[in-house]
Amino acid sequence: MHCFTSVKSCAVLDVIAPPYSESSGPAGQAKVVHGPDNYAWLEALNVPVNINMRPGMYTGPTIQV
Repeated sequence: MHCFTSVKSCAVLDVIAPPYSESSGPAGQAKVVHGPDNYAWLEALNVPVNINMRPGMYTGPTIQV
C-alpha cells in the first residue's frame, strides 16, 4: 500500500511489477481491476506465452528523504 502527501504540486510514477521472488508464484500473473470505489486492485491472470520481462535495478541518483 502506498500513501503520498504533497506540500506542493507533484507527480508520482508508481510502477506495478510482478512478484519480487519466484516463491511468490510465476512472474507477470496480474491485471488491474477498477472497483466502484475508485481503487485499482490486482487480479490473477495467466501469463501470455510471448511475454518478455527483464529484471532491473534502479541506477539513478540517490533519493534523499
